[in-house]
Amino acid sequence: GARGAGAARRGDGARAARVALGSVVDVEAWTRGFCEVEDPEGGFYFLDGVEGVPADLRGTLFRNGPSNFVVGGVKIKHPLDGDGLILAVSFCGEGKVCVRHRNVQTQGLMRDALEKRLCTPGFFGTEVQGGKLFDLRKGQIKNTANAGLLWWKQRLL
Repeated sequence: GARGAGAARRGDGARAARVALGSVVDVEAWTRGFCEVEDPEGGFYFLDGVEGVPADLRGTLFRNGPSNFVVGGVKIKHPLDGDGLILAVSFCGEGKVCVRHRNVQTQGLMRDALEKRLCTPGFFGTEVQGGKLFDLRKGQIKNTANAGLLWWKQRLL
């Protein structure tokens, strides 16, 4: 009775929040961020004359998020099971922007690259390629290093 009615109301509220959020957030643009990236030639590239960037804006924005959504030709089950990627967007003034990005070199990433397959299960349901028999870490969850950054003592951690 009452418990079921409350659950229905909460579900309706969550649905309404998703609809409202979709009206203010460009969901299509957001989902384009979950794509495979290649290392830029020379380690970085510039974007000149970016529209809407104030001419006096200077500084660097760091972002950590997932990448490597395909391992050994197999797509991972959840975007957050992707390996970590650090993105640095430096605003150089006069609308000039420098972009750098690099995968976080975890043991899991290096192991997957060496084996050319996913060797450790992901936290969000991505399974080891080949099944549990081929789980090199025997049930340990892969540290994807895709969830946080800290600037401390002039170092990015």
